[in-house]
Amino acid sequence: MDDKLKLAIAFNLAFLAFLLIWPLITAPPFQVEVSPKTVRIGGAVKVEARLPLQSGRVKLVIKNLNLNRTVIEEEVPVSNGVMVKEVNLDPNLPIGTYAAEVEAGEQSNYAIFYIFGGENLTLKAKADQEVIKAKVPEGANTTSVSTKIRVYVTMGGKPVKGVKILAVAKGKNSTVTEVSYTDSEGRAILDWSAVVEESRKYEVVLKALKPGHPVASATVEIDVSVEKG
Repeated sequence: MDDKLKLAIAFNLAFLAFLLIWPLITAPPFQVEVSPKTVRIGGAVKVEARLPLQSGRVKLVIKNLNLNRTVIEEEVPVSNGVMVKEVNLDPNLPIGTYAAEVEAGEQSNYAIFYIFGGENLTLKAKADQEVIKAKVPEGANTTSVSTKIRVYVTMGGKPVKGVKILAVAKGKNSTVTEVSYTDSEGRAILDWSAVVEESRKYEVVLKALKPGHPVASATVEIDVSVEKG
């Protein structure tokens, strides 16, 4: 057997050994699973990891991959080599791709899941003054009235932040704050006003919009009673 043949055989054996060993080298140190793979906004996911350690604690990190931002980070106990954690997702998290990463010492692994679609929003709105009495001064034809409209947006009974509120005032010479956003308590305040000359009812139509959720609607009525003289 000449040297070239020996070299070729040795190379083939080395390459075959590499192919056999490579999966072991590149295999993750442990498995991480997330279920369900797709969850609605404000839903929950179960993260499970089978680990080389029988007990202790590991770090669980939930990341929004679209924004490259950590949204949850906590330590979770390990029992009999298994970590299981039910994670309730903040309803204010946006739709997108997320990773559930488990860190055990120097080793880590992750699983991907998606937040897509949301439950119905509940939009409640009420004027500070639903009935307004106004008087047109003598010698004038009109007078001005105003009130605040308070909006409250929830999902499953929990307040939702960052909901876009669109408002349209219906009625002659009436205006309202056209765009507003809910705060961390799910609340927003809009200013309504009108220049009135006679008694009538006014309407304000409101829409609550947040990506991934169906649009929610509400209507506020304001009854203005005008006295002249």
